[in-house]
Amino acid sequence: MPSLQALPTELLEHIFLSACIDGGRTGCALSLVSRRIRAASRRARFHSVALCCAPESSQVALFYALLARERVLVPGVPPRVRHLCLKPP
Repeated sequence: MPSLQALPTELLEHIFLSACIDGGRTGCALSLVSRRIRAASRRARFHSVALCCAPESSQVALFYALLARERVLVPGVPPRVRHLCLKPP
């Protein structure tokens, strides 16, 4: 059985898009596996995001800064947020 490292990047991207629908936890975990998996999951990591939007919370500002940084890192393949959930405290 092949490991994630052995699969083609195009296939990994499709798998990651299907996996990253839990509000961001899977995307965060994938980014920690290896440099190759982080690069392959870059577009999918922001597919589904859930944030707490309490007035005193800086989660929204931190997320925006992270998203802006990712867009600068790979200008040809910007990450896109498809599903955004802003939860009250």
